[in-house]
Formats: sequence, structure tokens, C-alpha cells
Amino acid sequence: MKKVALSIFTMIAMLLTCSFALRSSRIPSSFSSPPQSATLTAGFTKLETEMMEAVKQKDMSRLEQLLAPDYVLVTSARAGNPMDRKSWLDLIAVYNVESFAIGDVVVRCLVPRGDAGETCNLAAVSWTITGKAIVGGEDRSDPSFIVDIWARHNGSWQLFSRYAGGKGNRLPKVMQPR
Repeated sequence: MKKVALSIFTMIAMLLTCSFALRSSRIPSSFSSPPQSATLTAGFTKLETEMMEAVKQKDMSRLEQLLAPDYVLVTSARAGNPMDRKSWLDLIAVYNVESFAIGDVVVRCLVPRGDAGETCNLAAVSWTITGKAIVGGEDRSDPSFIVDIWARHNGSWQLFSRYAGGKGNRLPKVMQPR
């Protein structure tokens, strides 16, 4: 796996820049207040909940469907050392979610599909999560802020990358670089 030394904000800025280049249309006048579709927000709230429920239930089949082949996780505690898909899936064995609540979901369609704006091919989804979780025997119940980049692939959404930061930037021993 290649080491990437870019900050979360740099990556998001690059994605936004690329999305504007791909759009080949003018920047909307509402740019200062990004439009948010209630349909997209509801859909991604459901998708993020499905993702966390699959983690909680250790539903590897569903997680395999939801994660893009080149998925990466970047956390604030190991920003320069992203975790690849295989490593993250291996972590599920010691990731025990007892409860969770998702809130504050904000969706930004980066590459719209069609004129209506209700459909999208690439989206940034920010959200917060609270709950009770134990990872490798360590309590991971701090609230977290997450930004997910979802891409439509063969008609289905797949999680391409996740950027996560939590209170105290603690890193469980099982996630520490080797």
C-alpha cells in the first residue's frame, strides 16, 4: 500500500476541484450555500445506517458489497498511514459495536447525474456517530465525525473512502501501524 501524506482537508479539496472540472458547467449561484437534496440525504442516511449495522452484525457479505475494491480509511490518529480495504475488513473480527446512532448527515453531490439533481454519481457525506463500541478490547465509544466518499458503480453505491476523526484522536492498539 502506498503511503499518502495528504491531510483530510487536502483530499476533500482535491475531490471538490475534480468534481467542478468534471461538471463542465458553470458554478451554481447557490455555491456559498450548497444545495442539499432531501432525497439524497435520506438515501445516504439509510446507506450509512446499513453500513454500521453490517459492522455491528459482522455481515461480511454486505460489507464486501458496500466497499469499493480500492476502499481506504483515513483517521485523524493515523492520517499519513491509510488503512486499506483488506486490513479494515480484517479488523471487523475485533470490532464489537453494541449500539450506535447516526446524526447530522450532510450530503454534497460532487458529480450529478441528469438535470434534476436528485441523482448523483459521486457524493461526499459527512455525519456524526455516537454509541458504544469495543475494538480489540479497548473502549471506542467517543463520538466521531466522519466524511465518506461514495461512488455509484454498476448502479449501486460503494464506499470509496472514509475520513474519520474523534475526540482525543485515540488509536486502538489493533489499528496502530506495524
